[in-house]
Amino acid sequence: MLIFVVLSFVYIILDGLGKYWKIIPEMPAWAYTFWHHLFPVMASITFALLGGPALKSVWRFFRTGHATMDTLIGFGTGIAFLYSFALGAFENILKPYLDVEAHFYDIVIVVLGLVYLGKYREAQAKRRTADAIQALA
Repeated sequence: MLIFVVLSFVYIILDGLGKYWKIIPEMPAWAYTFWHHLFPVMASITFALLGGPALKSVWRFFRTGHATMDTLIGFGTGIAFLYSFALGAFENILKPYLDVEAHFYDIVIVVLGLVYLGKYREAQAKRRTADAIQALA
């Protein structure tokens, strides 16, 4: 998963520096086509592997009204994923009305990847702290 996050960051930086800020040359059309086909695959894998707890939290929110941080992550990444999927699936129909090149698959990958990387690091720190406290006792 970490490789997906790194690739997404590289894309976001290169796209921003070239397309929007004009600091570097814009990516060629073949590169956009490559990313356009790669991002749905990477985002689907990331969402399937890491999105489960967040989606369960959204479901729990609808049943009980109790929200957590995972609920926000589930709403944000779920809506971004579904919107990007709809843009890709109905590209020809939506082209006159929306910018179908503006997808959010990269954001889904980065948000889920960094949130669960943070949770992993937090668990490591808690485990080391518990081991240190036990060694002191």
